Amino acid sequence: MRRKWKRALSLLCTLAMIAGMLPVSSLAAAGTAQTVSGGINGYAAAMQADEVTNQQTVWQNAFYLNGERSADLNGKIWTDKSVEISTENPEQFNVTFSALGQTFGGQQAITKDVAFDVMFVLDVSGSMEDNDKDKAAVNAINGAMKAFLEGEGNEENRVGIVTFSEDAITALPLDHYTRSGQDEFFAYYSGFLGGDFEIHAVNSDNRTVEKEVDFTGGTYTQSGIARGAENLISGLQDLSNETVHIPVLILITDGDPTYYCSDYDNVLEGYKRGNGGSTDPETHGKYTVQSAAYYKDAIARAFQTKYPSSTDGPRFYTIGQGLKTNFAITLLNPTAEQLHNVWNDWTDNGRARDLARSLFERESDIDNQYSYADGSYTGEMDEQRLQEIMDEIRNDLGDLGVNTDVGESTGERNRITYFETLGEGVQFTGKMTLTVPKYDIVNNEIVDRDPVTYTLTAYKGNKVETL
Repeated sequence: MRRKWKRALSLLCTLAMIAGMLPVSSLAAAGTAQTVSGGINGYAAAMQADEVTNQQTVWQNAFYLNGERSADLNGKIWTDKSVEISTENPEQFNVTFSALGQTFGGQQAITKDVAFDVMFVLDVSGSMEDNDKDKAAVNAINGAMKAFLEGEGNEENRVGIVTFSEDAITALPLDHYTRSGQDEFFAYYSGFLGGDFEIHAVNSDNRTVEKEVDFTGGTYTQSGIARGAENLISGLQDLSNETVHIPVLILITDGDPTYYCSDYDNVLEGYKRGNGGSTDPETHGKYTVQSAAYYKDAIARAFQTKYPSSTDGPRFYTIGQGLKTNFAITLLNPTAEQLHNVWNDWTDNGRARDLARSLFERESDIDNQYSYADGSYTGEMDEQRLQEIMDEIRNDLGDLGVNTDVGESTGERNRITYFETLGEGVQFTGKMTLTVPKYDIVNNEIVDRDPVTYTLTAYKGNKVETL
């Protein structure tokens, strides 16, 4: 069977138009939107209209039947216009047009055949043995392997693992695996000389893959990223079925890189530098960030070549076990916002500042060209927290059989294209907004999240402006 990634159709219609009349400068400012929340058959719903609409009690009850919010009114569009005398000039007036729709979850679902190619890139340097970080990482990956590979709908998912310390190796090639007998995929052992783990997995050719991995040495993060990307790219090229395989790279590390390669776009063939025991933000940090961004883009190019009509793309997640410095946070998630935050940061001997300034000459130059992480997690994390992070990543990727299908859209993974036919000669002035409610499913219960509001540009002549 192929994985069905569900996307529900929703009508999310919330807009307000203010058209100025004689002259535009007399327009009264749009007031703060008022929101009424309620429930429809146990599912969250909301209405929104501009406060200058005169018929307040009318719009507030526009989607009620017999005193209660009703799903029978899904799809209804309520409209109203109001005229106000300008408070600045009584000889002028303002016209407001309001249109209101009910947020609801549609019963019709669009399914798309997708599978996930997941490469875990695991730091196996000696420091991972401190505070049982090695054990926590191995057990968390083992649990994630089960979730990705076992159960209905996961038949085409593939998983692999790259380990890195002073160099990177492919410990488990990308493939669909089953467990060998009753064994776990990974078995962690702690001995007198430190920890290690064994891999026991049966591949798609029914061959058993067995390997033992030690935790030792320094941290060559670039090599792990490059090797993981190599596996994902070659994995795309090897596919012959019609199912879209979305590449996912999950980096797990507990330390700053102690090796680097200045050939950030050719790490596996380039020259390794560093002493294995120290980190320079302007070399180790800079080139690691540049490699991460480069290889994320390389995976995206390979994906686009394989699936030219797909609107999806690769995902890259970073997990920093015990990493709390601004340098580590910036290294694992160098967004424009984070780089601005540390541009003048002198904590930790200014290492985060040095990293930011090695990537950009001036603060005004900062953009998101190095923002490679789709999700980043840092700080102290025990085995339970690491397991939770894996669950969060899988939930972010989509419904993998972990969440309960509630039958109606919760807005979590909807993609909306919004069209409104206004008629010849009609023109928006002012702002048009689209408010999208967000929810999570926790223990089979729907939990509200903060909504997201988009401001759309109005129609201008025959040209349609987008978000």
